[in-house]
Formats: sequence, structure tokens, C-alpha cells
Amino acid sequence: MLYNGAMRKDGKDNKFKPVYTFVSDSYTTDEENAGAKRDALYANYATTTGYYGMKMCNYEVVSNGSLVSSRSYPLMRYAEFVLGAAEALNEILPAPDEEVYGWLISIRRRAGIKSGTDGLYGLKANMTQDEMREAIYQERRVELALEGNHRYNDIRRWKEGTKYLSGFKHGIEWRKKTDGTFTSYSIEVRRYTFDERTYVWPIPRVEIVKMPQMIQNPV
Repeated sequence: MLYNGAMRKDGKDNKFKPVYTFVSDSYTTDEENAGAKRDALYANYATTTGYYGMKMCNYEVVSNGSLVSSRSYPLMRYAEFVLGAAEALNEILPAPDEEVYGWLISIRRRAGIKSGTDGLYGLKANMTQDEMREAIYQERRVELALEGNHRYNDIRRWKEGTKYLSGFKHGIEWRKKTDGTFTSYSIEVRRYTFDERTYVWPIPRVEIVKMPQMIQNPV
């Protein structure tokens, strides 16, 4: 496991906490709809997966009040620049150096992750280039979650569509038992098949007309 100091006992990254919520969390009022015969997952306003996004939510806006918020939505994140620098530098070095580590540490420190006894903020020491690449991929997945199409575009440019975008999308179903506690179940929501042709966009025909030697991307 690449992260050793930032993982919770259940194996989840601590940085996910402010990103997602689900029925059993205290952040949602859906508990009132979860019962032995009725689950909030199947309410009219529920998501298909049972998970709800919390990122960028304005907690001053209440469900029975105005939905208008003056909170601005970021167009470009500082973390995106930092992670891009770390990824680029890691690709040109035989092994990640202190600067690559420093970029990731700066992001994880800002997120409130503890430094740990080794001061690496949960990162593995002496990583190879491949290990650091996977660490950067994971950091982008968590840090930029639910922000535009970062995850989808990352998967496409890394050519990992078959790995991550094929198969079943899973959700979580929570049911409240008679004693008031919750039990969760993993459910299969929808099956996806990734087409590798979508790694690239088609070249506009007007450009091919200008240069007949140009070969159209697979479509």
C-alpha cells in the first residue's frame, strides 16, 4: 500500500471524508427515509449509487431555504498545478527526488494529513518511478474528486480506460435495523464497456482536407 500514515483503519483515505457522504452519515437527513421496508437509495431524489457529493457544498444553505449561494466555484486549482509539476518531473527522472516528494507533501500537509514519524505524510519512502507514478495518480483521484472531468480525462490520457471504465459501477445500500443500527450492502448499479477509440478525438475534416496525408484517428 502506497499510503501508510493517511489511511483509516477501514482502508479509506482520510481525504475522502469531506468529498462523499452516504445514508448512514450524520451529514445527510436521509436517515428518516431508511428503514426495514424503505431505503433512502430508492427515494425519488436519491442518487443511483447511494453516495452523495459534499465537495463545494455551502453548509449555510439549508434544505428548506434558498438554494442561492454566493460561494465562488474555482476555475483552476493550485493543487492541479502542483500535481502536474510532480507528475512531469517524476516522468523525466530515473527515480523521484526530494522535489517530487515535496510537491505531494505540500498537498497532503494542506489537507490536514499528519506528518508521521518519518515526515512523509503517509507517503512510502524511497519509491521507484512506477510507485511514485501510482502515488501521484491516486493523489489526483482524491484531491480533484468531483471537480469537472479531471478523473475521466486523467484515465484517458493515462490509457487506463479498460482498467477503470469497464465493468460494473458499484453503489452502497444502507438499511436500518430494528435496533437502530445500519447494515450496508454493495450493489451493482450499471455495467460499462470502455471503447479504446475514445482515447483520442476525431481530427476535424477541414484539417484533413488541408493535408491529405493526415490519417484520421479511429472512430
